[in-house]
Amino acid sequence: MLRIEKFSIAHQDAKNICDIIAPKDIITDFNPKIKIFAVLKCEKTEENKKILDSLNQKIKEYYNYRKERIIRLKEENIFENFLYNINIEFHKFFKGSTDIKKINFLIGIIYFDEKKEKYNLYFSQIGNIAPLIIYKTKNEKYNIARIQEAIDEKPRETKIFLNMISGQIKKDNSVIFCSKNTLDYISLDKIINIAKDNKAIDIAQEIKNLLIEIDDKDTFCGLVIKDEEDNKNFSITSEANKIEKKIDEKREIKPIKEETGVKNEPEIKKEKNNNKKQIFSKILDIIKSLISKTLYLIGFIITGKIFTKIAHLPKWFKSLTILRKLLLLTIIILLILFVQNTINIKQKNIIKEKEQKYQELISQIENKKNDLEASLMFKSRNKSTSILLKLKNLIKQLPQESEEQRKKLSEIEQEIKKMEFKVKSISEIIEPKKLADYSKLYKMPMTKIVKEGNKIYSITEDNNIFQLNLQDKSIQKIDCQQLSLPAAKSIIKNDKNFIILHQKNNFSKLEEKDNKFQPIEVKFPKNNIDISAIGIYNHKLYTLDILNNQIYKHFPLGDDFSKGKEWIDKDINLNKAVSMSIDGAIYVLNSDGEIFKLFKGKKENFSFNNTNKILTDPEKIWTNSNSLYLYVLDAGGRKIAIIDKNGKLIIQYYSDKFDKLNDFAIDEKEKKIYVLSNNKIFAVKITHLSSPL
Repeated sequence: MLRIEKFSIAHQDAKNICDIIAPKDIITDFNPKIKIFAVLKCEKTEENKKILDSLNQKIKEYYNYRKERIIRLKEENIFENFLYNINIEFHKFFKGSTDIKKINFLIGIIYFDEKKEKYNLYFSQIGNIAPLIIYKTKNEKYNIARIQEAIDEKPRETKIFLNMISGQIKKDNSVIFCSKNTLDYISLDKIINIAKDNKAIDIAQEIKNLLIEIDDKDTFCGLVIKDEEDNKNFSITSEANKIEKKIDEKREIKPIKEETGVKNEPEIKKEKNNNKKQIFSKILDIIKSLISKTLYLIGFIITGKIFTKIAHLPKWFKSLTILRKLLLLTIIILLILFVQNTINIKQKNIIKEKEQKYQELISQIENKKNDLEASLMFKSRNKSTSILLKLKNLIKQLPQESEEQRKKLSEIEQEIKKMEFKVKSISEIIEPKKLADYSKLYKMPMTKIVKEGNKIYSITEDNNIFQLNLQDKSIQKIDCQQLSLPAAKSIIKNDKNFIILHQKNNFSKLEEKDNKFQPIEVKFPKNNIDISAIGIYNHKLYTLDILNNQIYKHFPLGDDFSKGKEWIDKDINLNKAVSMSIDGAIYVLNSDGEIFKLFKGKKENFSFNNTNKILTDPEKIWTNSNSLYLYVLDAGGRKIAIIDKNGKLIIQYYSDKFDKLNDFAIDEKEKKIYVLSNNKIFAVKITHLSSPL
């Protein structure tokens, strides 16, 4: 059962005012599914008071008068619709002189999902309102996360709320929205202790009690939200907490007094010290004497006189009394033991420092893991990626000197790998279905593949062509002329034949009907060119020239293609382009992972800039006019990334088996990706398509 409680403290001379809007009733399965809340703090001015009153009224009107309508909306659209109305209302006030930066405003909704029996939270904010979540970690300890995404864009008069954060409120987790100055007086550790065992009403009261005692002429306010068990004995009231705290304080004071009593016995201490002096006084005198003689001996060694006396040492040693001989041997043994003990202590200190640094690193890694878990709960990909990067940098610092440390590192890396997959929307394929292994049939590696019907055509590095029958898995080498051309860079389907781009700007054609394999001529308007990618659309060939930053359009001319016409009409940098694909528009893939869209020779408003290094070593992009997605082969990442045509990452298919990705072929009708990796062909089921195309 979800409960929402508010707290507010306002000094009569405070320069700020605040207002809190919260549902008064308890959210249950039987009440309306959507509840609106808000926390607002600003300077105490007449203009701001009008803003508070108006917004308060508008929020209540929106909820009361549109309750039936908003319940019919999808939950992800409810809050967007609500923010739209609030932005309009804000615009009326900020069109004039009021400064938006002086307003601190957080607004949100809670939606009850009846099917999953979960409470979904959506909120947005401007200014300094602190969102906190207190949650249980895997080891049953409580942790706290400050949920505040970095916003690149500043609020504008036309659109105040620019970001929206969402997540689920889990059982016994607490969410607190408070004015930022609250955290100047109450530490995060204190908030954890207050929230972990108390109900929402007790948390709010306890925070209020602490703030009342503060001598600060300011305004404090906030909301506490908690999904708690419906149990009367769940928490202790704030008064009971106070009594228990006083008892604990008394318990803590008592042992300190007892300890102080022991330390105030000077006679006993003096007696012990005297006994020690009597026991060790003679020993110390002897040691001093031995040390002085040892120093005398060392002086002899330094000045070189030792060498003149060395011949007399045996006689000198024999002339010593037994007691002196024993003392000399004792000095030598003590010196050896002293040096050895010094070395051992130093080594132990080094080991201790290393262990301390190691444990500090482990602790930092655990904290970052908890931060990453909290970020994933609120589906914040940008923040999760930033935390993941910091986490990886910490892991690189972990030593691997002992077997235990190496084992711990392996465990952490496995945990981080799973979390990274969640951040990057990676679906791991443990055992992709293997259809063919060409390494057992031919010595030269396969470089490219293309699918037509129930057959997959593969071309080798030396331009031999093989055909895989997908029905019976049989493989046969096509009996055709072997061309003395460089290795293939790309192969594409064109009606009833295949066009192949080879290295050094060479082209060939394979006829599907009679397996006729021959070189073809493709003409260009310039002599110096470097063609890195090709595409076919409406029987016309498009070639991408990275040397001249141009795409040429060629018309069919018998078996060959005509002299290309320059298709790009403005300067566009193509020197990093490695692949392109056409669906009417042309999508160009750069080696750094950037994807951009061209239409009628100009750049369109589309961008996948790969700032978070989703793609590590991209080599190929594919789409067509019937597909809603772009498919990108990431050889370095052992995966195939799926991006929609708005530039949003949908999913990535990853497998350790893709250790040397060369090419892929897509069949959306069968919901399969055929992958060429290390001379083997695998089949991967597509899961991101909701229905057959």
